[in-house]
Amino acid sequence: MSVSRPGALRRALVLLAAWSALTVVAVSSAPPASAASSSVASPRAHRAYVVTISDPRVSGDVSAATATRVTRSAANYWTSESRGAITAFPVKSTRTMRISGSCGLTATQLWSRAAKRFPGVDFSKKANHLVVYSPTGCRYGYSGLANAGTLHSGGKVHMVYPRMNLVAHELGHNLGLMHSNLRTGKGSSTRTSEYYGLYGPMGIGMGTGYAPGALGAAQRAYLGLPGEARATVSLDTSKAQTRTVTLSPTHTRGGTRAVRITDKRTKISYYLEYRNARGTDAGAYYASGLFGPLTVQYRSVVYRSGLLATQAKRRGGVEVLSTGRSGRWHTTHRTGQTFSSSGVPFTATVVSQTATTMKVRISVKRSV
Repeated sequence: MSVSRPGALRRALVLLAAWSALTVVAVSSAPPASAASSSVASPRAHRAYVVTISDPRVSGDVSAATATRVTRSAANYWTSESRGAITAFPVKSTRTMRISGSCGLTATQLWSRAAKRFPGVDFSKKANHLVVYSPTGCRYGYSGLANAGTLHSGGKVHMVYPRMNLVAHELGHNLGLMHSNLRTGKGSSTRTSEYYGLYGPMGIGMGTGYAPGALGAAQRAYLGLPGEARATVSLDTSKAQTRTVTLSPTHTRGGTRAVRITDKRTKISYYLEYRNARGTDAGAYYASGLFGPLTVQYRSVVYRSGLLATQAKRRGGVEVLSTGRSGRWHTTHRTGQTFSSSGVPFTATVVSQTATTMKVRISVKRSV
């Protein structure tokens, strides 16, 4: 796509994001609360089984080589981001099905046919993932569809576009995660925009050139990933308190990577983390800094590095919280800036920051 003006490019990205919708189906049993998992996930190997569709009646067949490469890249992403919970995630086998008129089949019908190519493989509870690629000429109204499972259940994925960030998103549903959304506004004007929490894999895939970014603190805690409890400072609203914490970037493996604030009255958990646009985040949309504010449902939203505040939602979902300043909604905050949001029982001020650490002063209100 060639667009000459920056404003037009921003609008084009919004259109692309809306077109590349990501969908989840068949939500399986999962803990309903938004709190972190009380247990640490056991390590386990996963496996991907890939099927491409060759259809003479439509253009855009995805080659077996491309499907294997993209799936392997997305699987490797989850091996890394699971921090030891997924010990390996190889592509075990790739097959091609020749189906004339395949675009008329539903994802469930395609999964049923594809699963027969792997007799004896259980895609419901054995950490096996079936990934089916339709021709890009098909028009399903979504770019990817997946079962919602649990961390080691496995599941099924249907892809229309062979992009790593989209496949990583759908595999995230198989692992038990829901979407990363965005909250803007105050009071009665508060609005939630699905998919637009553009930090980590469970937001929308913004174009072809961006990596998913690091899995955020709320979703790491929900999955019970190894090391998260030790790397998280926990506060609650049982008393008014002020605490200063030095954070390491969320993608790192050492230091304090998150602060969790739990509202004792509502049982809602909030998370603070430092996004520094490096490491796993280096290729994320927010790290590019190329496009300025993004218009999301007629509101100007700023995505960039800094202190990120999120709210844990049901079934592994997350909501990025924003603060209004100068007519824009800021998703992150830097030195001297304060996060506050309507109905949230704390504020957080960035005292100082470097490329590798951020000092944050958190003031918690009493709420019991």
